[in-house]
Amino acid sequence: IPPLEDKNVVSTDAVVTLTADSLDTGMVSLQQCYRNLDAVPEVDVVYRYKNMQLLQIVSSGNIADAKVAGNSVQLKDVTKGAFVCIAADVQLLEEIAVNTYVMSFGPYYRRFLDGYYPYHATVSISYPEELLDFSVVSPLPRPHFEVVRKPGELLVDTWFEGILQIDIAFKSKARD
Repeated sequence: IPPLEDKNVVSTDAVVTLTADSLDTGMVSLQQCYRNLDAVPEVDVVYRYKNMQLLQIVSSGNIADAKVAGNSVQLKDVTKGAFVCIAADVQLLEEIAVNTYVMSFGPYYRRFLDGYYPYHATVSISYPEELLDFSVVSPLPRPHFEVVRKPGELLVDTWFEGILQIDIAFKSKARD
């Protein structure tokens, strides 16, 4: 969907940092913020990564109580304009074929009863350009699903309604 002027649209921004070790372990550094959360008495943000370490809440606002419980962040008394930001090390990079790696994000969605509501998601990735080349993103870029490439960096910025899964593939360069 086209970007909305309404500043109350739920949004997620993820910042992922890959290192040379990520190619061997699959582990990356993740910083993620959820903004403009819906006002609700309780909500859990549950992560389903194969491996997650050092999950911590970095900051939050307009939330009476926020705590980490296992691979989830539990929020209580969430009010209008609430946000929560986390940091963790997660196993997100997967070698799916020789020298081909994929990272998957999502599914992202905002659903209530029988409908979906607008969502804004950004994913920013920094990677060692001497070791990896960006290959492809799914879904393919289109209006309101933008992909910006710079050396060693990739940014996906999208507005949507429904369910969105983002898959990003890289090819490794020759390694000693």
